[in-house]
Amino acid sequence: MNEDLFKDLVAFIYDKTDTGDVPITPDTEIEADLGITGDDGVELIVHFSKRYNVNIDNFYFNNSSVVFKARCPQVCEKINFCKR
Repeated sequence: MNEDLFKDLVAFIYDKTDTGDVPITPDTEIEADLGITGDDGVELIVHFSKRYNVNIDNFYFNNSSVVFKARCPQVCEKINFCKR
């Protein structure tokens, strides 16, 4: 991943969430590591899509959590942030 893009993404996540001082790496998982779920997760993904121009029309949301990796290949391809 482009280092500048990654730094921008980390700053974006810190700005849009209450994750505090939790370190973020390319292996960080939004739900498991940062504890971002439910409406907070949905809001983060919506802001993400606007900021990085990612189409989330096929993004899968459910009531208890945001399914990030498996359901939104456009995100993975755009920033290469998801584990495969």
